[in-house]
Amino acid sequence: RGNNDGAVIFVLSSQPVIVNNIIRDNNVANTAAISVDTTSLSAKPVRDAGRATGFNARETNLGLGNYGPLVFNNRLGNNALNGMRVRGGTLLSESVWDDTDIVHILQSEVIVPDFHTYGGLRLASKVDSSLVIKASNNAGITAAGRPLDIQDRIGGTVQILGSPGFPVVITSLADDSIGAGFDDEGASLRDTNNDASASTPRPGDWRSVRFTPFSNDRNVDMTYELESDRIASSGDNDIPSQAQDIGKLAGNLKLGDENLRLGVSLTGSIASPTDMDVYRFSGVAGGTLWIDIDQSSGSLDSIIDLIDESGRIMALSDDSLSESLNDTELGNPNYPTEIRAYPMDQLATEVQNSQAAGSNVDFQATNPRDAGMRIILPGVAGTTNSYFVRVRSSNKLPALATDPLDTTGGITVGAYKLHLRLQEKQEIAGSTVRFADLRFATSGIEVFGNPIHSPLVGEFAELANDASNQLSSALDLGNVMVNDRAGVSVAGNLATASDIDWFNFEVGRDEDSVQQLPGNTPNTPLRVDAHGSLIFDLDYADGLGRANTQLWIFRREAGGNLTLVLTADDSSIQDDQPRVLEGTDQNDLTRGSLGTRDAYIGPIEMPPGQYTVAITNKSVSYFGLRQFTQADVTTIPGAQNLRLEPLDSVARVGEDRFEQQPPRTTASGAPTVFVGGQVPFNLADVTLFTSRSTSMSFVNPLTGAIEANMSRDGV
Repeated sequence: RGNNDGAVIFVLSSQPVIVNNIIRDNNVANTAAISVDTTSLSAKPVRDAGRATGFNARETNLGLGNYGPLVFNNRLGNNALNGMRVRGGTLLSESVWDDTDIVHILQSEVIVPDFHTYGGLRLASKVDSSLVIKASNNAGITAAGRPLDIQDRIGGTVQILGSPGFPVVITSLADDSIGAGFDDEGASLRDTNNDASASTPRPGDWRSVRFTPFSNDRNVDMTYELESDRIASSGDNDIPSQAQDIGKLAGNLKLGDENLRLGVSLTGSIASPTDMDVYRFSGVAGGTLWIDIDQSSGSLDSIIDLIDESGRIMALSDDSLSESLNDTELGNPNYPTEIRAYPMDQLATEVQNSQAAGSNVDFQATNPRDAGMRIILPGVAGTTNSYFVRVRSSNKLPALATDPLDTTGGITVGAYKLHLRLQEKQEIAGSTVRFADLRFATSGIEVFGNPIHSPLVGEFAELANDASNQLSSALDLGNVMVNDRAGVSVAGNLATASDIDWFNFEVGRDEDSVQQLPGNTPNTPLRVDAHGSLIFDLDYADGLGRANTQLWIFRREAGGNLTLVLTADDSSIQDDQPRVLEGTDQNDLTRGSLGTRDAYIGPIEMPPGQYTVAITNKSVSYFGLRQFTQADVTTIPGAQNLRLEPLDSVARVGEDRFEQQPPRTTASGAPTVFVGGQVPFNLADVTLFTSRSTSMSFVNPLTGAIEANMSRDGV
């Protein structure tokens, strides 16, 4: 049965309708008016269906945008806790807290783990009222995550979405300056802990909203419709001139930044059959965009339109499933320029729909009448334009032919989630804190290691104002194999020409590594001695007026002694350089180098152990390599015997060495090119300079042939 809790109404794994009640005089210590678990606060739309007597007692002063338990117009008085306690724990599914008519009380931690099918925590105000959460006992909200060796792992997601003028408020349980709902006498209810003015809120009354390194930081925005869901007919965003702006989209998946999103997800509702919701966004003409309705109410049969600024339909989708099965393309034959809405299916490699053979899975689709389409954004290719997408009700009736271009005959209502994305694969919006009012916390918002995969910021950064150049100040990066991508990026700065940035790291395939190898015997379950393949890549320096860099990789012994094992200065890796005919190609952040003087090493198999990397200007060199710049190196131990050679990953056709070496073969197994092919030194290996009058020539002293003329007649 699970654990009980001190409360008048105890909710467990359900979405009840709790409206128009008076709950009072339950003042036993720590007794809440309502106690609910996080599983009950689900993303399932819930409406008041009426009582056992029918619709006569149904609460009609409510919209369609409620998720999870419907808690409304309850009057609370003289309870130990005048609010709804949310019992902490680890989320098992997607959770939405949106009941703005009652204070949510948090007295323990809520942990949001990796996303799986459904997941994440969304705290949302309404367009006309704030969500209020009061916390105590060092409670907090944590977006967590685990490092997994998969490219599309999605970490824990926390989205705090307030409205302009109505923020999401998270404050101390002792804070009586704000509240929600009314008491049993009809007065505004602010004394949630029912102690009058006996307690005073203080900093540290609750912990924080915490984002850990592996939480979801995907550059996809989450928002919601700003129109009230309690309208009788038309609303505030029915036409393009009143469209709600939802931001700017990048031209492709590699061009996102803090202003250009890789997608947008939003929740909204068709509040009446004639309601239409119009959203405006900025996109790049010629790019492919998926527009998709998911998780809609079963009562809603949706249509998506791409419209112009005058409201004319350019392309549309009615039922994405049937359009995929029939390979249907819908457009407006009366529109001057033909624009087609293609089925969402594009990639044959996507997961197939086992319930509807011939179509791909529409992830998170719960209603077979959901609309969805794939379009090529119209306009001059490469230009940025404003576009309008409209969500409305279908006018279809059973056994009755209807015109999907008719916008006046909608017959259904319900909530929906709208996705705009740049790929067929479903996008899950990243963590967001917008319009939030956080009071009396220890830290408010804590962000550790995010954004974790930013090509500009990285997971680590050089210590501020570190100009010591000392190995003792090296930043420890830990085991680079313990990461969801078995790698790490670091941001740094060479402040002066002599600056040296030191970083320590480890290579190891232990039980925490995402790339584990099974052992050879039952007693050795893991091959902890296995090598790790690494690449060292310096970016964003050459071509930007920054340093000409050099990389130095040292093996770090137990006593702290360093042995140089790898070094590099220039590089010319095609995928790391600007695209052909694209200039510096600064729009593509995945490449990184604007020139060939950014150092690059790899791939290279690194034995397990401790290492140190140093980054310097090219004018700074390792003392053991001064044999190339200094005539006498006898005072430098080992310098005379130090040699440089290409990485083992370089395929060598042949090689020759001054010292004796065992026989080598080429990559194909043929004998080395140079075995037995040495040519003895002779007089032709030197150059003879001759001069006559005003001319100078280079002559082969063995044959007497003139190889070149340096000058003739003084010219």
